[in-house]
Amino acid sequence: MAPYIDEIFNEIPPIASSILDVGCGKGTVAALIKTMATIWPEKCYIIGIDISAYLLNFAKRYYDDVIQAHASFLPFRDKTFDAVISVEVLEHLTKREGYRMLAEIERITRKKIIITTPSHWVDMDKGLSLFDKRVRELESL
Repeated sequence: MAPYIDEIFNEIPPIASSILDVGCGKGTVAALIKTMATIWPEKCYIIGIDISAYLLNFAKRYYDDVIQAHASFLPFRDKTFDAVISVEVLEHLTKREGYRMLAEIERITRKKIIITTPSHWVDMDKGLSLFDKRVRELESL
């Protein structure tokens, strides 16, 4: 989970009655929101979507509802949610899917959009960040 999670929560409007977590994974965002229940109204409805049915099995204990869907095709009406959160999902999509996800999130959000990405590149084939690669290059000199 992102080390800057407090900043993410500070961005959510305190009057939010509906929140969507795009790419919810195992449900960490909702679990944290529920532990901070004094910040949001009791009636705050939180939905998580993820492409992975496996991860949604874990997430369903934290969300009011979970839906299996791709981040670039969000099955909701326009302006459905007060806030939409997507924590470190965008970088897993193709450029086209990423643009589509951003457009979809904008379409379904009434008040606040919060999107985070990692602070450095990760080589998915080797599991090394760009920083790690540069350190190894320097060490080999």
